[in-house]
Amino acid sequence: MPGRVFEKIERFLKLRELYLIVLLAAATYGAWATNILSSHYCLPLWQLLLLAACPLAVYLTARLFYLKKKRRFNRGDAVSVIGESNKYIVIDYMVWRPCHAICKVMDEPRAYGVNEKYLIPYKEPLTYQAMVAWRHDVPKGPGVKHVTIKQL
Repeated sequence: MPGRVFEKIERFLKLRELYLIVLLAAATYGAWATNILSSHYCLPLWQLLLLAACPLAVYLTARLFYLKKKRRFNRGDAVSVIGESNKYIVIDYMVWRPCHAICKVMDEPRAYGVNEKYLIPYKEPLTYQAMVAWRHDVPKGPGVKHVTIKQL
């Protein structure tokens, strides 16, 4: 029974996104254990630095969760970069840059880190039959002023 509990804790800690939370919890426990403001009024320099860094750590943690919430794509989504026709698959997101997706081309072993603002949902290219259907819908003749192309 205790082994199963430790396995669950280990699986929980293996998540990369939770490392920062565990680190902040350890820093909070360390600050509480040293009794920063209750036992000493004269603080050593390292405690002042830790006290000054706490708001920054809280801000960065809140920003991390906010940017994770704003993500447009999930893992496994097919995307393409603006101006390219290659099909990329979103493998994961970078831990310290929550808006940077790690994308992989289907047939290549390499992966690329791309900012999410340059990604769009992947659309299948038109087949040859659709291109032929486009050309047949265009009326021909010298008197045609407005051409409407109907997409399949």
